[in-house]
Amino acid sequence: MIEQETVLILGAGASLAYGFPDGETLKNEIYDTLKNGRNKVLNELATSDLMRRIVNKLKYAPEYSMDEFLEHEEDEEIVEFGKKAIAAILLPYEKEETIFYNFIKNKEGENNFHWYRHLWQKMNTSFEYLEKKLSVITFNYDRSLEYFLFTAYKNKFPGRKEEDYKNKLKSIPIIHVYGKLGYLPWEFAEGEKTVTYDYDWDKAYDDNAGLYEQRSMILTASKQIKIVHENEVINEAPQIRTRLNYAERIYFLGFGFNPINLKRLIENVKVSNCDIRGTMYELDQKDKREAQKIIKEFRPRTGWDWDLTFPNKTIKDFLSNHITL
Repeated sequence: MIEQETVLILGAGASLAYGFPDGETLKNEIYDTLKNGRNKVLNELATSDLMRRIVNKLKYAPEYSMDEFLEHEEDEEIVEFGKKAIAAILLPYEKEETIFYNFIKNKEGENNFHWYRHLWQKMNTSFEYLEKKLSVITFNYDRSLEYFLFTAYKNKFPGRKEEDYKNKLKSIPIIHVYGKLGYLPWEFAEGEKTVTYDYDWDKAYDDNAGLYEQRSMILTASKQIKIVHENEVINEAPQIRTRLNYAERIYFLGFGFNPINLKRLIENVKVSNCDIRGTMYELDQKDKREAQKIIKEFRPRTGWDWDLTFPNKTIKDFLSNHITL
């Protein structure tokens, strides 16, 4: 049971463990898919002129990720179609098997990445005393963490009403800074469509009814994706500030420490007594120095031991051996 106000801040590395692509890989896959016309739904959603323009721009885009590419894009037609492309490519990666039993393994054949299970063990308590001191701020679009928690609780505590599980999971806020791939069925918001997790995207690809269903989910998911242009304020800023200001512990997990993301996150937030730690797994020295500089502004103090507080470790290793949740 987590007894201190704890905020987990998730970057792309938090989802890599479950088969999702990082920002650069996603951008390359979108480019390859559009260039070669490999997605029927996306082919239908774009005119030949729009497809030509976005493929040409992606080919020469200097940005690492699709997010960055769209943030600096002035053509709103390309921005809107780019959001549809993100949804179309990412949704098939949302697979139940990768978060419950088909875990990603390292070169030695060991699973050293599946950290959801470790978090679950720390949260493991009775249904009545479900965790209330944990919140999550994520820069990822995927909904794997909320799906994992909801499914795990239904399995652990069977026989309750669907509404009971829904209300309990509300006590663990999961804030998607740049939006997500739609509402899950149990997150239903009035007037909003939902997007299925672990949908069989190969099931009816050549069937008109199947393509219509896929098209509907892609369009629904894309509406929940937010592209924040330079100098714009993120909509969730007040909620994020509240969580960070009241936090006793803040842990960055799988975060790439992109300066723009980091500054947007901690803008107008100052903490003094909060324990701040995280992973810098395989981060190069230049990025580490930049991240350290911004973190020191966020949490002014002397005597930072960076190897201790931000070790070059996987999330699972970090949570297991470097902190106490």
